[in-house]
Amino acid sequence: MEYVIDLSGIAPKDIYSLGQNFTGTDPQGHELGFTNYYMTRDGKPFFGVCGEVHFSRVAADQWEDTILKAKMGGINIIATYVFWIVHEEERGVFRFDGNRDLRAFLELCRKHG
Repeated sequence: MEYVIDLSGIAPKDIYSLGQNFTGTDPQGHELGFTNYYMTRDGKPFFGVCGEVHFSRVAADQWEDTILKAKMGGINIIATYVFWIVHEEERGVFRFDGNRDLRAFLELCRKHG
């Protein structure tokens, strides 16, 4: 059995950039922008697939492996939470060591795009 989808009757979409107010360049020179239908990265369509990694709930030595597995699964945006109680368990005493090291986690995310 063969199925055929005829798209010949569909009018082409008028796709246009939303302009300079919706465009920016990161420090590595990649341009992110928006059209009236989708995001762009370096002028090509970009469709974000988001997943969450709660870095403070994962051992720091497993972060890179977790990021790579997410990337291999098709995730290209990682969202995270900063649970402040993890960083300030005691009022006025702040900790950003071990699996609390937000900067190290973000640098690993950057390393893997």
